[in-house]
Amino acid sequence: MKFNDDDLLDDINLRIIDALSKDSSMPFVEIAKQIGISDATVHLRVRKLKDNGVINKFTLSLDNDLLGYDHFEFYWNKYHTWASRSDDRRIIKYRGNTRGT
Repeated sequence: MKFNDDDLLDDINLRIIDALSKDSSMPFVEIAKQIGISDATVHLRVRKLKDNGVINKFTLSLDNDLLGYDHFEFYWNKYHTWASRSDDRRIIKYRGNTRGT
């Protein structure tokens, strides 16, 4: 769904979105300095962007190698219910270093 509120997607908000898309952990004070507005203004604008669904969430990206995670495993388990019907359940499990297991 395209958003039609021109006030919400003005130049300042687009610059805030650009800064957060590069580093979502960037402090509002730093964003404010880059744009030339107060940190309180950044805070209010980010809240409005979140409230209106423009920003859904803030995420992080981990370096699995540095954390010692060497692979991603998918398991497919099949089990039987009391009625002898079989249900297929997909279980996705993220495991850490599994060497030697």
